[in-house]
Amino acid sequence: MCKRFSRSAVEKLKKWVENGGYLFTEDWVAVELLEVAWGSKIKTFKYLPEMTVDASPARGSTTHPYMRGVFVSKHRFIDKEVRLKRQKEGQLKTRAVKDEDEIRKRIRQALKPPKNEWKIDDESPWIKVGPGVVKLLVSEKLRQHTKGCDTLACTFTAGKGKVLHITSHFGRQKQKEDEFATQNLLLNFILDARKSRARAMLKGGKK
Repeated sequence: MCKRFSRSAVEKLKKWVENGGYLFTEDWVAVELLEVAWGSKIKTFKYLPEMTVDASPARGSTTHPYMRGVFVSKHRFIDKEVRLKRQKEGQLKTRAVKDEDEIRKRIRQALKPPKNEWKIDDESPWIKVGPGVVKLLVSEKLRQHTKGCDTLACTFTAGKGKVLHITSHFGRQKQKEDEFATQNLLLNFILDARKSRARAMLKGGKK
């Protein structure tokens, strides 16, 4: 359990975000900070036991900028590299694919929502999100356990700034196919923060 934020600290962080800051939070910070500063957006409830749950993109979130590269198999890039290499070498020949079952299989795989595992530490609080909060990652197992709340990762705008929050701890997460893929969630958030800062500087904002 983390040390409780003082009211003064909460107000300073809230003001900083709403003036254009980007804040990444995890686990108990939802209780100590987010619910206090933005209670209409984040509510926390009972604490979870240590468990492993499924993790999937929330409905409509696959095109969100923060989800870029999060659920992309490394094999796609390998296949593309091999294909380009063969094209350059003149070894790739156009031919009809006769096996219709294989075609159907590939289509089903492409349409199937990608799923991976998410590690939840003992006593991590589960959250319910309010209006204006975008769910990025969700879990069906978590929804069943909490009887309705499925959020693993979410983001929201507060004033001129943004917040990215995850359930449990970021350092515990990885994907089966690519252990670095989940890190793209945080990387994309950092890149967005840098772009926002650059725009502010161009408009005469403070560094």
